[in-house]
Amino acid sequence: MEFETEEQQAEAVKKWFKEYGLTIVLGLVIGMGGVYGYRYYETEKEAGFEQASVAYADAMASIADKTAFDGKVAQYKTEYGNNVYSNLLGFHQAKMAVDSNDLAAAESVLADVMANAGHEVVEHTARIRLARVQIGQEKYEEALTTIAGAKGDAYNYSYELLRGDIWLARGDQQKAKDAFAKAQELSGQGPSHPDLAVLLAELSSVSEPSASMSGDANE
Repeated sequence: MEFETEEQQAEAVKKWFKEYGLTIVLGLVIGMGGVYGYRYYETEKEAGFEQASVAYADAMASIADKTAFDGKVAQYKTEYGNNVYSNLLGFHQAKMAVDSNDLAAAESVLADVMANAGHEVVEHTARIRLARVQIGQEKYEEALTTIAGAKGDAYNYSYELLRGDIWLARGDQQKAKDAFAKAQELSGQGPSHPDLAVLLAELSSVSEPSASMSGDANE
């Protein structure tokens, strides 16, 4: 997946956010609605959890105006610090930055969310999105470093897909093939990649020498 222009890079990141962003956020919301949501409420309510939720809703009400929204997010973090609500506000800021082709701003916001994640799901979501944004800026080494810091097995499928995309963008088809093959083995862990089988077939055809070529090399 090689990009000829910065616009193509930005469009690729936008497409990924559109296809997978909602799925991840829905998973986060559902997960927060269960046991963790209850425990989080119990531990945070005395510190102003209810007020924080109202402030979150107030910030979201201004999302149509980027300047006003950024101001509300900054105010929220000043008053309530880093928590799951501030993480969600950060995700919205990152999406707005991607939509306006400001991948550098999106990278900064997502790095902050990842570093201050209030839940494991948030941390992995931010890490995956951060790597995608870094790929969109051709920061391949940074993207590899970002996903190398991941802990736990639940998101290995997504990380192997990312590795495959990174190596493919760098032109290393064998490493891309290896990563995509691992992702295929782990495909039950996350949203299926519609082109994964096609990618593997194409990479196999170009990375494996033909029998006649192998014979010529041995002569």
